[in-house]
Amino acid sequence: MLDPFCGRGTTPLEACLSGRIGVGNDLNPVAYYLTRAKIRVPAYDRVLSRLQQLEEGYEPLSEAKYLLDSYRELSKDAAEIQQSKPSGNPGLDRAAWEHLMVLIRELRELYVRCDPNMPYFTSQDYDFREKSAKDIGYEESFHHKIWLFYHPETLRQLVYLKRSLGSQPEDEFIKALVLGIMHGRGKHYLSLPMPNTFSMTPRYVLAYSYKNMLILPEKNVFDCLRRKMALIDPLPAGYVQGAAFSCDIRDLPGVLEPFLDSAGQKPKLLVSSPPYLGVVKYGQYNWIRLWFLEEQESVPGQDGHREKSLEKIVDAVLDDGHHDLESYLKFMRESLEAVLQVMAPKSISAWVIGDVGEINLAAAVWEQSARPLGGYRKLGIIADNIDEGKKVTKIWGAERGRATKIDRILILERT
Repeated sequence: MLDPFCGRGTTPLEACLSGRIGVGNDLNPVAYYLTRAKIRVPAYDRVLSRLQQLEEGYEPLSEAKYLLDSYRELSKDAAEIQQSKPSGNPGLDRAAWEHLMVLIRELRELYVRCDPNMPYFTSQDYDFREKSAKDIGYEESFHHKIWLFYHPETLRQLVYLKRSLGSQPEDEFIKALVLGIMHGRGKHYLSLPMPNTFSMTPRYVLAYSYKNMLILPEKNVFDCLRRKMALIDPLPAGYVQGAAFSCDIRDLPGVLEPFLDSAGQKPKLLVSSPPYLGVVKYGQYNWIRLWFLEEQESVPGQDGHREKSLEKIVDAVLDDGHHDLESYLKFMRESLEAVLQVMAPKSISAWVIGDVGEINLAAAVWEQSARPLGGYRKLGIIADNIDEGKKVTKIWGAERGRATKIDRILILERT
């Protein structure tokens, strides 16, 4: 079973769990790492052993003990309250909250001074006491935006893991676990309370934090990873390992060829959801997780912007044919042509394609992208009406904007 736009790997994982060989491909590094972890799962005890080894190798910053103890004492009750409230408001008065923010600033300056591996931090000389994001004075030249989302000790543990994790299966699996708990709501998430599905912007978080007096919770990354591991069900006896790739779908035939030759067969089923037309910036909305995957951290140039950040590289690579209908249909035609070369005869492919405005994009893909190739037969188009209350975009309320109202499943047979 092949999913050439596999996202976080749910479809290939379901194939592996049902005894099929699940093959996932995605050009987004976050998607690739998460997929690879799900379809090539190492032994549970080996992962825990490696996690313990990493924890034993971590050395806390002794110089920070006094400030850390002060912050813990003042925030211990507020952190628990914050975790249980939808708004996150921990019930502090303004003076107590601002005192905690002073301690956080002192901790940031201390960690940068004592540990050269920490993200760049020039100053915090901007006014964050604004309820409106547009009025916040923060710019990337002040410090890396990652500082705004994590307690300094939690961030230092993340930096340590980022530098320590290698390419062996256990390390790759732990890396994927970290990506999964980078941000969200709940006791095993590492950040300020925020959505798990996408990364927030710095100015919005500063304004929201000021309005609701959010505190940065100190989370032990190793403990959170163990809690996450405890939630993973044992693999069923029929689980079959799959394969993950990270390439442009148009290069898929050449990339998949060695694997398909060794497997001795071609995929008989494809289930996938191509990038939607003009809707999502995948790098921008995954910037926190992409920070963790950056091998070399960039610093701002003279204009104050980090031009070589992984999030911008990802958006530049993925931003191909998704701006207007003509270029999107060309991209889909090239994608469908590549898939023709790797799928078995009489194989079935199901493409989940969202409407754009009044355009039935699935029908347009069939008529202008698939049909002209001559290698497909249309079996049908099924409308999958999504209830508004079940969409991820419900968290934006009235500002959910251009969210896709109807997904359609274009079902094709390779002739």
